[in-house]
Amino acid sequence: MDVFSALLQPVVLISGVGLLILSTTARFGQLEAQLNRLAGAGDDRGGELMRHLLSRARKFRFALMSLYASAALLAGTTLLGGVLSLVSSLAVPLTQVLTCFAVVWIFTALVALLAESRLAIETLEHQAKID
Repeated sequence: MDVFSALLQPVVLISGVGLLILSTTARFGQLEAQLNRLAGAGDDRGGELMRHLLSRARKFRFALMSLYASAALLAGTTLLGGVLSLVSSLAVPLTQVLTCFAVVWIFTALVALLAESRLAIETLEHQAKID
């Protein structure tokens, strides 16, 4: 594998991570608005629903932190790989190893988002019982 294609891998992944961050942030914003509405309603029946929503919020937070870590690692990998390609033959293996670590963070975020999706269904089912 040549240096150019090794340095291109993290750059391509960054755009995908950016889209995941954008969509996850939008979904988190909707959840935050729903939490604020529920907190402002003062309804005692919403305690269990609030716990579901807070659990979802924790999953979103973890997913976003994982995605941010991945984006930072991919950007750093590209920068470090570019600098190393000028002075060392370690650019390709180091870039590949760091890209693999970033992919692990992406995978972790996706698992958290899968768990959040399951919680979202449970929350909707609970909300349907209340209404």
